[in-house]
Amino acid sequence: MVVIMDYGILVDEPQLEYFDALVDTHFRNTDFGYMTIRVNSYSVNPHVYKTIGKWENLKCFAIVDLEAKAEKTFPVESAFFKGPMHLFQDLKKAYKWVLELTDPAKTV
Repeated sequence: MVVIMDYGILVDEPQLEYFDALVDTHFRNTDFGYMTIRVNSYSVNPHVYKTIGKWENLKCFAIVDLEAKAEKTFPVESAFFKGPMHLFQDLKKAYKWVLELTDPAKTV
């Protein structure tokens, strides 16, 4: 799952209802990774990371930050997510990492 959030939003419990439906519809029986491409400035309630831990087939969380703005917040965010979480500045490296953790047979 690849996501680009809108500028200025707060990612909180109401947004998770939407993502719950996506996960249930598209990833019910398959492992997946979540990759967010941070091109816009937005806020995340760090407790959201605990909530998404209920998605048993979520194998990893990649943050792609092309401008290195998330380096200061990443340690806080990663403390709340129980699973592999990595900060990237390169989209291709992030994609490869997600594939390695979700489907090694498809590694590029």
